[in-house]
This record gives sequence, C-alpha cells and structure tokens, in this order.
Amino acid sequence: MKIKHSFLLWGLVFLLFVSCGEKQNYLSGQIEGLEPGDCIILGLIDPITDEIYISDSTIVEKKNHFDLYTKATDQWAYLAHGHKNEKIKIEHHRGNRFRLFLEGYASLHLSGSTDNFHYLKITGGLYETPDLRPAFNLRDSALLIQQDGIGRSPSDPLRRTLIKQSNRMLMTVDSMEQQFADTHPDFAYSAAIMRYVNEKELEKRFRQLTPRVQKSVPGIAVSNHLQIFRSTQPGRLAPDFTLLSLTGDSIRLSDYKGKHVFLEFWGSWCGPCRMMSPKLIAFNHTLPSDSSIILIGIACNEASKKNWKKAVEEDNLNWIQVLEENNQGKLSVSRQYAIDGYPTSLLIDPRGKIILRGHPEHILEEASALLGLSSK
Repeated sequence: MKIKHSFLLWGLVFLLFVSCGEKQNYLSGQIEGLEPGDCIILGLIDPITDEIYISDSTIVEKKNHFDLYTKATDQWAYLAHGHKNEKIKIEHHRGNRFRLFLEGYASLHLSGSTDNFHYLKITGGLYETPDLRPAFNLRDSALLIQQDGIGRSPSDPLRRTLIKQSNRMLMTVDSMEQQFADTHPDFAYSAAIMRYVNEKELEKRFRQLTPRVQKSVPGIAVSNHLQIFRSTQPGRLAPDFTLLSLTGDSIRLSDYKGKHVFLEFWGSWCGPCRMMSPKLIAFNHTLPSDSSIILIGIACNEASKKNWKKAVEEDNLNWIQVLEENNQGKLSVSRQYAIDGYPTSLLIDPRGKIILRGHPEHILEEASALLGLSSK
C-alpha cells in the first residue's frame, strides 16, 4: 500500500509540474475603475468567419487590478470589461473593448481606465520589440489625438483637424509596420498586419513567411483571404448578397442585373470613408435621372444602427444604403469580397461581372471615363 500511495503522490506531483510548465500568456492590468466582482474576458477571432468567440475570462479580486492567463498565441485578441453581473459581448468596432496581438508567450501589462478601455496602454512581449516600438509609440499618440477629436462637438472646427491628423499618423504607422513585416517573416504579427495592392503582391508576401507563420492563425487567414481575393478580381462574377436597407427593404445584388452597380464598402467609424462622401455625392449628381448605374453603400462593422443612420443623414448619402450585420457563422459580405481596408469600391457590369476594384477615388475616375460621364 505504501508503494501504491507513493506512486500516486509522485503522479500528482508530475501532473502539477506538467500543468505549471504549460506555456501561457500572462496578462495583468492596472485599470482605474475595476471593482471586485467585475469580469475581464478575452475573445479570439475565427480566421474563417471573422467572428469573435470567448476564450478565457477572470473575475477581478483586487480593486483596479486583474490577472488573466491564456494558452492562446500568435493571433489577435480582444479584451473586454464588464461590471458584476453585467452581460458582456465583444464585437468588431463595437463597445468599449481593447485589441491586442499575442505573439508567442509572454507577460503583458495593461494600464488605463474602464472609462476609456478602448485606449489602454500595453507593454511587454511583442510590444517591446525594438523594430516595432516606434510604430507602437506613434499609434498611442495618434489614438490620443483621435480620442480628443472624436470627443469634440461636430461643430467644433478642431474636431475634423484632429481626426485628419490622427489618420495621417496612423497611415505612417501602417507604413512602418509593413516595413517590419517585410523584414521579419518569422513573426506571426507580420502575417496579421500584411497589406497588399494586388494578388501577386499578396502571394509573394505570403510565400516569404516562414512555414510556422504560414500555419499560424493569421497565416491561415491570409491563405483563405488570398483564395477569396482571387475570386473577386475584375473579370470574375460578383458574389450575390441580400442586405437590409436604411428603409428596411431587402436589397439583393442580382436584382440589378442589366445595370452597372457601384459598391462602396465603408463605415461611419471610418474617417477616410467619411472624407470620400463629397466625391461620391458629386459622382451621384453626374448621373442622369434615367441612369442605368446603381450606387450601393455597404456599411460594415457598425457599433449600432443609430451610428450608421446618423452618418448617412449627416453626409447626405441619398443613394441605396445597406447594413452588413452578423451572419452567425457564415461569411459576411465584406469577407466574401475579401475587403481588407476601408473604403473599398467595386464596379460591376450589367452581366454581374466585376470590372473595377480599388479605392473609391480611383474607381470613380475610371468609372466616369468608362461610362462616359462628365463631372459637374
């Protein structure tokens, strides 16, 4: 019996050792406004459907502090906070949540407040990488300026100036990160932030990634995106979809066969999208009353229908406006079209084939020339 008990004891010790030795990411936070009993949840993004699912959670034990462990690695994650007994739901571009990237296994520290959970500051792990630190510092500064701008009244002239400034800074950040991705193919983060202008460039960049990174969650997402991207290039049939309009009508793309259709993927939350509104309005004004060209704006990743409707009214977008909503496990319309950035536009011919794809500013010029429209 003694031998048996000894064996069981050593077995338990071995199990404890294995358990303690498991690789995990450790997240700690010093967040003003956290109360004992509050909950912090970690959501991960499905690389196929882009939906967010809950991976880990923790209950706050000490005021203004939390600790959370997760086995998740090499992928984007969202942190969200909820008060005691509050129902928490994480969605893209919705609510007070914070996005971070888990590269390998490390200790990460977050600081800030529950009032501005979206703007937490993060250190440790990937965020201390020397070649990335300048980009992360610039992003932090840009987001502070953005927060200041968004918090101002729409009538405040500084609001637009600050948002423009933050957008320029974020474009610089993107450029810095692309340089990092090109020179660090062994980082999963390089796959997660990969940008491209065409299929050949995306394919080339994907092949440059190490085999490990290609098999990581963001690597799989890039591979899937590449397949969809190929199928939505000029010359291919446009995927059909049905979405609800601002007036509650069902808008089905295939109902407009026989006409040219101009699609614009945008969002009320997207500064560059809102800045394109005057040019789209000008284009719409060039169309004759009996025009065979249909404009459809597809709002994506909206925080609420209210925000979407408000933006449509403020920007005077008086053509068909539809809202992309949660498809419950199915590919969203933006994923079906491999939309990687906003705004993005496509021109579809009367047979239902894509003939132009790119930034709306360029597509408007090409569409006007192609369709023989004169600017007013």
